Amino acid sequence: QAELIAKELGVHAKIPVVTDWLCRQENTLPQKELSAQERFQNLQGAFAVKEAELYTNINCVIIIDDIYTTGSTIEAMAHVLKGAGADRVFFVTLCMGWI
Repeated sequence: QAELIAKELGVHAKIPVVTDWLCRQENTLPQKELSAQERFQNLQGAFAVKEAELYTNINCVIIIDDIYTTGSTIEAMAHVLKGAGADRVFFVTLCMGWI
């Protein structure tokens, strides 16, 4: 769902959308089954930047996610993106959930 939303927003905002820059490098437990603390721990090291050398000119990234609960997914992704050279990482989400 997040990819579909991102592509549509990209068309309307006239900004490029890259859907394969981040990749999940390890399988993790489903987030819905975990507490807030477990969610953060579950995603440590779960994401990696694919072909970072292709994106050296990018200094601002917007992450699109469908549901924001604890922020652990966005935090894990932002950490990896900043490590790859992004100066600023923002996020847009459609819904907020609580655990």
